[in-house]
Amino acid sequence: MNLPIARAFATIAFGARVRACANARNGRSIATSPSKTE
Repeated sequence: MNLPIARAFATIAFGARVRACANARNGRSIATSPSKTE
């Protein structure tokens, strides 16, 4: 496995996960329970 490829994959996966968490937090997470994380 090439290091740059693995790094790019990890970065994309991490970015998507963070964005999904941010979307949920800004969307229904705040409406249901603001103090709850993830």
